[in-house]
Amino acid sequence: MDKWPIAPAVPGEIKFLSECKEACVPTSTLTSKGQITLPVEVRRALDLNAGDKLDFVPLDAGGFMLVPVRTDVRRLRGRFAGRVVRPATLEEMDAAIAAGVASALRAAP
Repeated sequence: MDKWPIAPAVPGEIKFLSECKEACVPTSTLTSKGQITLPVEVRRALDLNAGDKLDFVPLDAGGFMLVPVRTDVRRLRGRFAGRVVRPATLEEMDAAIAAGVASALRAAP
């Protein structure tokens, strides 16, 4: 049976579904509460467990890419590509942090 690729959570990291139930395209149904159950093939391919968090990243061509939220910072590489016109400089980051701290101190009782 052909393998079906899963959109990579990290650029260059592609996982495949080796077992397919119907036409190699896992599906799920949206409940009246807005919930879905991810098919077991998807959970296995993305190494998901109960309590794991997922991001739904909008794609330029429409639709969304399902991305597991991982604690390892290296997995974030490329995740925010295209979301800003240019990266912030270290000086801009320092200024934003200083402004945030100053704002928090002013708001403190």
